[in-house]
Amino acid sequence: MAFRHLRASSSPCDRQHRLAKVASLGHLKDLLRIHQIQTVVDVGANIGQFGLSLRKVGFEGTILSFEPMRQARVNLEKVAVQHPPWKVFPNALGSRAEEKRLQIFKDDTFSSLHSMTTEGKRIFGSYVEAQAEEVIKIEILDRLFLANLKKEIQGPVLLKTDTQGHDLEVLQGGVEFLKQTSVVLTEAAVEVIYEGAPAFTEIFQFLKQKGFETSGFYPFSHRPETLAMIEFDAFFVRKKDG
Repeated sequence: MAFRHLRASSSPCDRQHRLAKVASLGHLKDLLRIHQIQTVVDVGANIGQFGLSLRKVGFEGTILSFEPMRQARVNLEKVAVQHPPWKVFPNALGSRAEEKRLQIFKDDTFSSLHSMTTEGKRIFGSYVEAQAEEVIKIEILDRLFLANLKKEIQGPVLLKTDTQGHDLEVLQGGVEFLKQTSVVLTEAAVEVIYEGAPAFTEIFQFLKQKGFETSGFYPFSHRPETLAMIEFDAFFVRKKDG
């Protein structure tokens, strides 16, 4: 099937992304098994793409999804009820409890608390045309965990964060939560396309200090003219002595 898709691909970028997607799903499936993951905390869930990937690779445990964007969350909730156990929360997560404006782009998977850089706009063009804004509430993962999430967590945890430039903030707000987390999957950038967002090296150093080591990198965006990598999914696992 994968080779059929590759033969049909019309561009080098498309082929690279299809290969990475297949490899990433295989890696995810192995991590779920090896670490015996029973709960996945899905931050920046959009309409449930990652949750559906979990079900696709056979994960039957609990999914706790966070999605602040109103319309995406409506669609996410419809998906979640069809694939239980899966619970949806209306919050964004960060290092401070506050309200901020979420910028919604034409392709809402790019929507972010951060403005797109000039180069990001050039690369992604009409996909990142501004469509609207929503005021959203940002909560701290550690505070939510102590207040009402603790009863939802069963067994080893995988934390996934895909928040378009806000991932380090999510992790910084979950220092205590990370202590019981076995696997982290985060979006990371070689070339930063959101104003004020961290480069991968900052996320790497933070997670290394918290007892994690790298497990896998799977690129999902490239410069079309050179195939230079822009962003990738980064898997981390807790060190045995971490």
